[in-house]
Amino acid sequence: MRGRPRKGDRVSGPHWDKARGRWYFRVRYADGTVDRRRLPRGTSEADAFAAVSIIRAEVEHGERVESVSDAIGAYLDHLRRIGDKPETIDWTRRALARLSPDTMITALGPAHLDRYLRAVEGLAMSTRRSYWLALTRWSAWIAAERWTVHDVAAAFVARRRDPLPWATRAGAREIGRGKPQLRGEAEAIAYVAAAGALTTAEERVAAQLPIRCGLSSGEVLHLTDRSIDFAGDQIWIGDAEDGSWSVKTASRRRNVPIPAALRADLIALASRPGWLFRGRMRGKVELDRPRCASWLRGLVRRVCTAAGVLVVSPHGLRDTYASLLRARQRRSIADIGDALGHGDRGRTAARHYIGAPEHKPELTLLAGGISGPISGPKPKK
Repeated sequence: MRGRPRKGDRVSGPHWDKARGRWYFRVRYADGTVDRRRLPRGTSEADAFAAVSIIRAEVEHGERVESVSDAIGAYLDHLRRIGDKPETIDWTRRALARLSPDTMITALGPAHLDRYLRAVEGLAMSTRRSYWLALTRWSAWIAAERWTVHDVAAAFVARRRDPLPWATRAGAREIGRGKPQLRGEAEAIAYVAAAGALTTAEERVAAQLPIRCGLSSGEVLHLTDRSIDFAGDQIWIGDAEDGSWSVKTASRRRNVPIPAALRADLIALASRPGWLFRGRMRGKVELDRPRCASWLRGLVRRVCTAAGVLVVSPHGLRDTYASLLRARQRRSIADIGDALGHGDRGRTAARHYIGAPEHKPELTLLAGGISGPISGPKPKK
């Protein structure tokens, strides 16, 4: 075991602060100054000693100690080497970004995962579940690669008394409901009117494609001039030509008709080669990449507010499109699934997308009897 140096910077601790109810340690520098640093609230005694031992190795011996950020970067490089899709890698990066990046990887413990769960509470339940799945895969990988002594996420779940939020009955119901939709045809009309009043062709098209054609955010943002077939009056949904993005499943490759109200704006956008919705940096400087999903979410939120309707996400507009097909055009569940690009004959659409049942005539009570269909067993004679 390496001895501690007699001179230079030294670390003492961890010490327990009874008044504040948390662990801390001190760094005594060679010039005589002392820096007192607190560990995160909720850190256990074992985690406190492990964290301070790592900090001591770094301060006193000059050893480089890997952080959570280093482990995340190594994992993303691993996903690239094994050929994962770019959008999967980007999703994983966003999921892991809510962990404490400066924490030493060997000090990662239950307190950090508790804070992670609190950090994602404002997201949709299905997104929280997907983020946690990405975290568990990362945790298993860093354990297998000996970044940590054990699988931190698996140990956290094993010791946890309460089920994770999405594993509860209420969480399952929330996931099954899908994304919030516009409340009926009146709100859909108001939304489309507000979107049509936007000042640029780019915003008018991007804000309306999800509700008029049922496109997802990724499908909207990765359209190019070659995706628009004006002669055939259709929009082709498929993989990006440069390989930077691909559709979720093979069934999502499809054609959708060009909405007549958007044809002129699409002609203007497709008059230049490349992405229809180009990324911008520092004002109006265009980049050779599509706009990000946060731009589309912000645009839809702004249109909903201007229209005075329920604020929904772009995917909520896609859900609204499915419900309107059912309510207004009496399309079958299987047809709606095909229109959305699902490959399961409408089962996913029925569970998560369609919010409007088939129209049923009302039951009218009259003085002399009942008007309208009555279901149930026939009365005995």
